[in-house]
Amino acid sequence: MKCRHCGAELKLPLIDLGSAPPSNAYLTEATLRTPEKWFPLRVLVCTECWLAQTEYTGNCSIRLTLGGRLDL
Repeated sequence: MKCRHCGAELKLPLIDLGSAPPSNAYLTEATLRTPEKWFPLRVLVCTECWLAQTEYTGNCSIRLTLGGRLDL
């Protein structure tokens, strides 16, 4: 993976918190019975510019809706 700021190769892990669902992905009564989507929470640091960034950039189809909810 390349740094989003300077383009250098990312090699230095900062923290790995496993996986979790998006923090604002509140479940409705209809979605309680469907599997929840979980995403990795791994942070890497660029050794060139020292930018800390998540390793997983996500799916472009996931976005916030106007009510502050996530549209998965």
